[in-house]
Amino acid sequence: MSNANFTNIYLQILTISGAILLSSCSMETGFEAATGVSRTKRSGDGARDFGVFDFTKECGIPADKLDDDNAVMFEQSLTSLPIKISGTQMGANYEVTTQAKLNISSTSKRATQVVRVNVLQTSANAPGIIGWFAPGVVKNTAEKQAAENSGTRTSDALPQKEWLHLVDGGNAEYKGLLCAGQGGRTATIQEGKDNAVIQYSPAVISSVSPLAPIERLRKELGKSRTFKITVNVQSSSPGYASGTVQGSTTVREVSPAFECQGTTKQADIAYEFLNDFPGGAYKVGLPKRQVMYIDSKKKKFVAIINEDDKVDPQLKKTLPPVCLVSD
Repeated sequence: MSNANFTNIYLQILTISGAILLSSCSMETGFEAATGVSRTKRSGDGARDFGVFDFTKECGIPADKLDDDNAVMFEQSLTSLPIKISGTQMGANYEVTTQAKLNISSTSKRATQVVRVNVLQTSANAPGIIGWFAPGVVKNTAEKQAAENSGTRTSDALPQKEWLHLVDGGNAEYKGLLCAGQGGRTATIQEGKDNAVIQYSPAVISSVSPLAPIERLRKELGKSRTFKITVNVQSSSPGYASGTVQGSTTVREVSPAFECQGTTKQADIAYEFLNDFPGGAYKVGLPKRQVMYIDSKKKKFVAIINEDDKVDPQLKKTLPPVCLVSD
């Protein structure tokens, strides 16, 4: 029996997704330059819908970082609850337990997310000669697939002038969206041997800002908002779409009670992202569903639930969501 007999052991892990880009506008190139309006004083027609606006107060952006495009405004790490995969192949019963670590770092221009999958435990039992080498094969295969499911996503924000034009009425779907989440234009994804460069137009909203006060999130997002998106994918990897597709992202407020794999947590507010694209959201570098739970006092995520629509080639079905909790 060769190693190939065990290559379909599936290690479930999240699509690297949801760039956490935080709205911030520098004095020279941001809010004032784009609209002719001070960040704290209203003057002129360019921001008639913004009124008196203070990014420090309204969006929760630290005052000492407001004018620095390269300042890290948010960073956090989350770890998945143990992910157990079991099955039978070639007469051997196997079980693999993995855990994923997600590290997030964000400036006003760029967000970076790094996923690392670790193999916690493997086992395989079988009678006769298969039982001699099955444990080693399972362990080697699991570690290989853990590496293939690890990767990095770098997302670039829409240039500030273009973003502010959208939210000031340039596109009704994005109007008024100053603090809750900023639009991402381009994502560069490297996952194992796979890679892709994905462009979203006019922008993709894939996260809410944990820095923004609850009242601001509710004012901007309401109960639900939907954004129509055109996506262009450049990739030679079969896991991604080829060319241009159109779809939508819906963001809606949901219950702040987190429940997953027997673990419960209480957040202050939570938002669900539903991505609907032909052939599957994973084809354009997004999860099918993602729920973000926020602690408004600590300005951090309590937890994130990530659900993909990729079908496991062995089981012929999608697997349960991945649940990440704050470290």
